[in-house]
Amino acid sequence: MPKFKEVQSVELSKRIEGFETESQNRLVIEREVLPIIFVPGIMGSRLRNQKGDRVWDPDDSKFMLRNYGLLWAATAKKRKSLVVGSEFKHDYLAVLNTDPKHNAVFTNEADPNREKRGWGGVSWSSYGDILKALQNREWDQSVNLFYEFPVHAFGYNWTASNDLAGKQLAAYIDQVITGYTDAGRKCPKVLLVTHSMGGLVARSACLLHGAKDKVLGVIHGVQPSNGSPTAYWRMKGGFERPHTTPDIEFSQWFRNPVKMFNHMKGKLVNN
Repeated sequence: MPKFKEVQSVELSKRIEGFETESQNRLVIEREVLPIIFVPGIMGSRLRNQKGDRVWDPDDSKFMLRNYGLLWAATAKKRKSLVVGSEFKHDYLAVLNTDPKHNAVFTNEADPNREKRGWGGVSWSSYGDILKALQNREWDQSVNLFYEFPVHAFGYNWTASNDLAGKQLAAYIDQVITGYTDAGRKCPKVLLVTHSMGGLVARSACLLHGAKDKVLGVIHGVQPSNGSPTAYWRMKGGFERPHTTPDIEFSQWFRNPVKMFNHMKGKLVNN
């Protein structure tokens, strides 16, 4: 009988003890589950109100045009009533995870596991290609010998605070890990892939709500790390940034002296 030993993938970086020389040995690697949780950006989650009615659904262009695009129909009052209600409450809106009529993730590529993994809660037209690329594991296939990478999506109420969304993401991470471990799989941690404001939600989950030790790594896509200062400047001075003198063509002073003076004034004030 060959010597049998079962190890975890992390143990492969160390010397494996217990095998005998000049005899058959069998090494079995326990394949772990390493879930990938995708966190979308602002306006990238499909939302419903407390009655279950759709409020925000980017995958339905007619719905969005009728409720937010037509100036004579989508008044400011109506838009506010949809997204905010009579007064702001953090639980006024929730993620809309299932809607076979309008969401291509269920109509064109039906898969019951995708609903369980939250795929319906994010805009398929915006993030479908990303989710499919992650699910198809378009990287070195040898890593699949050691890990299984089920892809989850975490939609959230982007009209509320990142603190609340981070708290909910931390709870969702616990839920995902528990789901696999209760099924008899080894699943100690998850990977986070974020887009835009989703990076702030992930940061909140890790640093403020205790998820840090359960996250193996985070991949951010255009996280707005400088978002607040940029937004403040645009409210104060518009989209154009002031330049220092070496960056300005001398001819610009003759073409628009007032504009150039204001640019320099803004630079001096902000310094």
